[in-house]
Amino acid sequence: WTNRMELCGGSLVENTIHAIDLLRYQLNDDYKSVSAFYCERPFDPDPMCINLPHVYNANYQMKSGTVVNVTTSRVLTNTRSGRRETLIICDDVLFEYSHDKVIENGELVWEAKERESPFDIQSRQFLAAVRTGETSLVRNTYSSSLNSLAAVLGANESASKGGEVVRCVSRDG
Repeated sequence: WTNRMELCGGSLVENTIHAIDLLRYQLNDDYKSVSAFYCERPFDPDPMCINLPHVYNANYQMKSGTVVNVTTSRVLTNTRSGRRETLIICDDVLFEYSHDKVIENGELVWEAKERESPFDIQSRQFLAAVRTGETSLVRNTYSSSLNSLAAVLGANESASKGGEVVRCVSRDG
């Protein structure tokens, strides 16, 4: 099902939503609008073949006016190679982070001691919160995370309309 657009909503919904959610949290802001373009994969009538776009590019404007560009790809489908990183660029700050390091203005701020899957860390944290009932272990509420879902679904809608700007409606208006 994760290879079918009609079942999973695509790579922005299935995977990149975590980065979309993290940016909302880090910027303490919500998405206002999105314009998106996708590079579609050639059509294959075989229902077992992947039918997700090759590349997704979404340009978001936050409520504060901050501009965010998100690009993700399903081009490397037959290799374990990949790269996930986030860049935050603003006045006098270049902040780069990935699963194994954080760099601020060219200086290493944090580096992982061991290579551990971010999904493993996230899963352990979530399960600990559920088991103990300690909500402070979860950085974002389920209700608030629906704003991130609105942002990725808005990107899908925009791409289906040739990049038309789509308003991201958040739970707080």
